[in-house]
Amino acid sequence: MDLLRHWAYTLCLAAILLAVLQGILPVKNLSAVIKMVLSLYILLMLLAPITDKTSFRRAQVPDFSSDIVLPEVDVTNAVQSETEHRLEQTVLAGLKEVGFGIEEVVVQSTISEENEFIITKVVLYFAGSPPAAGEIEKSLQTSLGCLPSYEVLQIDGTANSAEDG
Repeated sequence: MDLLRHWAYTLCLAAILLAVLQGILPVKNLSAVIKMVLSLYILLMLLAPITDKTSFRRAQVPDFSSDIVLPEVDVTNAVQSETEHRLEQTVLAGLKEVGFGIEEVVVQSTISEENEFIITKVVLYFAGSPPAAGEIEKSLQTSLGCLPSYEVLQIDGTANSAEDG
């Protein structure tokens, strides 16, 4: 921090000194050359910490990266589980919105070798009799943007119908 403070102080002092020199020196024939020399001096003052190897070494931050050990965590299962949960909420809301007596939605998925999320099956649990297959397919298409394989069950677990989409 002292190095930075010293550099800023030196730079300000040089700028003030150069402004005074520019005011004192004759303006006529050599003004362009004088301005160029003074500008080069300011530029050298700006670059001084980088070109001065001893001050640059003092300004380096120590490398602590070798001391930090981060555990390797596989987040694939967590992401898959969270995505399934959010899709279940989306489908449930979409089916309730159109007036279906849906009680629960279970989304089953897998992650491919290319890290693609693939919906393998959607299980729909209805309290009463489920709507027609065409209405379910239309609602799934609207909610998910695709038509996965799905199964319709009554809330007691008995299969009413199974459809592949």
